[in-house]
Amino acid sequence: MPRAGGATGVVLFLLSHGRWEMGKRFWESKVFWFNVLALIVVVAGAFGFGEFSPDPKVPEYALVAVTVINVILRFVTKVPVTR
Repeated sequence: MPRAGGATGVVLFLLSHGRWEMGKRFWESKVFWFNVLALIVVVAGAFGFGEFSPDPKVPEYALVAVTVINVILRFVTKVPVTR
């Protein structure tokens, strides 16, 4: 197997010896923050924040929207969450 040189060799060495983590912390994730925002909206709605009665279909549409946005965010994510 040929050896990698230069910066590539250093990266491969560090990755193979567990000294460098590729990824980001969970709080740096767009998916995490989007889901926190969705949770806040759901909790605020449960406690009557806003004092309005939406159409009965709104929760179903919101669930579909949250799911679609989560899938899109996962596809555009380039860096995995490490911890």
